[in-house]
Amino acid sequence: MRTRRRILSLLLYALTLFFLGSPWMLTVRAEDPANNTGVIPEVNPDQSRTTIRSTYVTDIIYLDCDENGQNWQSRICGSAVAVEDNMTTWNAGWYVVNRNVTLPGRVTVTGDVNLILMDNCTLTAENGGINLSEGNSLTIYGQSTGGSMGRISARGGSYQAGIGSDTDTGGGTITVNGGEITAVGGENSAGIGGGGTLTGGFNNGGNITINGGVIKAAGGRAAAGIGGGYHAGGGNITIRGGVITATGGGTGAGIGGGYESSADNVTIEGGRIYATGSSGIGNGGKSGGGGKITILGGMIEAVGTDGAGIGGSNESTNPLFITAKDGKSGNAVIFASGNKDGQAIAVEDDPELWNGVIFQGDEGKVYGNVTLSQDFEIPQGKSLTIPAGTSLSVPNNDQEIRLPEGGTVSSDGSIKVSAGGTVQIGKAPATIITPPAGGTITLDRDKGANVPEGSTVKPGNGGPEIIVGPGNGGTVGGDGSISVAGGGKVTLDGTVSAVITLPAGGGTVQPGADGTIGLPGGTEVEKGGITATVPDAGGIYHPDNGTVTNYILTVTFDSQGGSAVSPANITVPYGGKVNRPDTPVRSGYTFEGWYKESGCINEWNFDTDTVAENIILYAKWEQNEPDNPDKPDDSGEPDNPDKPNEPGNPDKPSKPNKPDKPDKHGSSSTQKAEGIAGENDLGSVNSTGTTAAAKQEKRDQESGSAPKTGDNGSIWLPVLLLLLGAGMELLPVFLRRR
Repeated sequence: MRTRRRILSLLLYALTLFFLGSPWMLTVRAEDPANNTGVIPEVNPDQSRTTIRSTYVTDIIYLDCDENGQNWQSRICGSAVAVEDNMTTWNAGWYVVNRNVTLPGRVTVTGDVNLILMDNCTLTAENGGINLSEGNSLTIYGQSTGGSMGRISARGGSYQAGIGSDTDTGGGTITVNGGEITAVGGENSAGIGGGGTLTGGFNNGGNITINGGVIKAAGGRAAAGIGGGYHAGGGNITIRGGVITATGGGTGAGIGGGYESSADNVTIEGGRIYATGSSGIGNGGKSGGGGKITILGGMIEAVGTDGAGIGGSNESTNPLFITAKDGKSGNAVIFASGNKDGQAIAVEDDPELWNGVIFQGDEGKVYGNVTLSQDFEIPQGKSLTIPAGTSLSVPNNDQEIRLPEGGTVSSDGSIKVSAGGTVQIGKAPATIITPPAGGTITLDRDKGANVPEGSTVKPGNGGPEIIVGPGNGGTVGGDGSISVAGGGKVTLDGTVSAVITLPAGGGTVQPGADGTIGLPGGTEVEKGGITATVPDAGGIYHPDNGTVTNYILTVTFDSQGGSAVSPANITVPYGGKVNRPDTPVRSGYTFEGWYKESGCINEWNFDTDTVAENIILYAKWEQNEPDNPDKPDDSGEPDNPDKPNEPGNPDKPSKPNKPDKPDKHGSSSTQKAEGIAGENDLGSVNSTGTTAAAKQEKRDQESGSAPKTGDNGSIWLPVLLLLLGAGMELLPVFLRRR
């Protein structure tokens, strides 16, 4: 009897221990501190190492452009991984530098990686740089174009590019769409592009495209600033914009090949570029191959220290030089200087086929008919020749300057043309200036062109020709106006020659399309021995009959749908200001001011703007928001409102399935699938660090399939079994006492 009782007690204890050990009987969860930071430790299946999953940043604005490096616009990245201080592996996806980050070692880029540099944030990778091998890509975006641009500072180790490939490997694809980037290559490696070679083989810098940003790239010994490393060709390099400073190391080109390597393919379509190396842009030192250099636009300064500014270095083969492509003429401004047998440009091409403004040393020349996209200044001591049959269009304060018959432009802005040569200023139809033989016209960035005495001015509007002087020069604007100092003169050639003398304070002579000339008050006009004085308010001179009339102009107000302005027309003397009229009204609209055109682009300033011709001023209106928008009629009750359904009896929770047997790592197959995110599965972790398994546990709790912490119903059975076991042991003692 006693033996059976002890056996039964032992069975009850065993059952108690079994239930206490069951995973559904007692669940205790500790709060994961990672949930407060969004960082979740990630354990690899082989338990060999532990990495940290970074936080996500959402809705990030960045600048992007089309495939041609044009049409820049702001875009939004929905979500990107924030780069942390220990993150030296970047897998395919989007990353963002949203604070100052310093990396401990060389970064490895795998797949297609996009990196956004937020303003005023710096990524420092000076302990190895960024490794980008063939088959992988890195695209860098900025958020702005000013001094607050995000930054990267990268420095490679020996035979490692600052941003690019490692030893004996080809470069990947690098695209820069903004940011301030400084990249320095290690020994024998490019700043941006290829690493060097140890095996004696040849590789290249990969595919490099720069659309914008401020880039400073310096190669190590025998490597290019941008392009190839030691025994590494330049690869495919395309520059469409940005400010780039590229410096080759020793026998490496500024942009192009490393030691004994070809330039491969270099294409420049825009940007401001400063390239210095054994050749500025071209092949590396010694016996580099040819390659191809295409320059269609931009402002380029290329200096060769051991070879040409553009082309081959000493002992290397000259590359092909292309300045027009697909029927498009090049418009670049190039300053090249070198040290290859006195050649600034050493290329396999006929200079007579070139296009653009190209300086070789101190002498520049216009090749073809060139229209520049931006101003440029001729450095001190240099001059530019514009041969007959070529022309140059240069932006100058929203004007254009052309030299259709040729001439020479010097660093001080002076233009010399041959006898009979002309200078055209202003947009078509241009004003044509013919200086006297041997005369010099000087460009004025703000006013137009300063012309000497005896220069003939033919206004683009078809007005009368005017000769500047005698006894003085003047300044000609793009509209044909001529400004002269006090007491200065201009001469008209009509039926009888007329001499116009400006008042003591000087002024502007304004030829009109109708053949008349507007003059400031106090001007004297002498014709045929008769002198007329222009009224103080200004006047109009009529060359056909030699009369002077008051220079009274008409200003008309067009309310464009508003109430009429009274009077609708007013008269104003030449150079006078307009009095502000009464404000018109228009139902449903707010008056926004008076404008110079019906499209309401340029507003008229009544305090500063003056009248120089008959004009119409147009009212601008802004439609108001509705005062009382209609509201839906909610005064009545619904005819037959549906009665809500009575709640039904909830389903009784079903008994949970028995969990899978844990594997040797202590995780069931379900936990492996849901509880631990894979290393490359960026979508399995949300912005607060919650895993799929944690979400599933929460759903289980809410559905009743697993008890919550503190649920008293989960421990009643083991307690009852313990009491039964103890009772069976104590029952004989109780009976003996009785």
